[in-house]
Amino acid sequence: MIKNTWVNLPVKSLNDSVEFFEKLGLKFNKQFDATNMLLNDNTMVTLVEETQFKEFAQKEVADTKTTAEAVLVLQIESKDAVNELSIKQFPWVQRKLVTLMNMVQCLEEASKIWMDTFGKYSS
Repeated sequence: MIKNTWVNLPVKSLNDSVEFFEKLGLKFNKQFDATNMLLNDNTMVTLVEETQFKEFAQKEVADTKTTAEAVLVLQIESKDAVNELSIKQFPWVQRKLVTLMNMVQCLEEASKIWMDTFGKYSS
């Protein structure tokens, strides 16, 4: 039975990465040359500077511009919590969501007008 999960992720800047995740409300337990992000009592993500990660893994660090380094999935209690988390870190997300919601509303209205006008003629 697994008691704890540790995920090690390479980062270019430990300080910038910590700042980013702290803005999302995550807590850290700083030890050694890596930073442990506490996700829950049994799960930690260890952020490691790329040079140290390369030594540890004994492989090159993935170039995330051309390859996938990892796929991470976080289960969050609700859609509202996801939206709040996204908007908190990425203010531009809110603007995009509002724009997208306005577009959807316009499409729904256009669809109703189309159906009211032409729907009765379709078979």
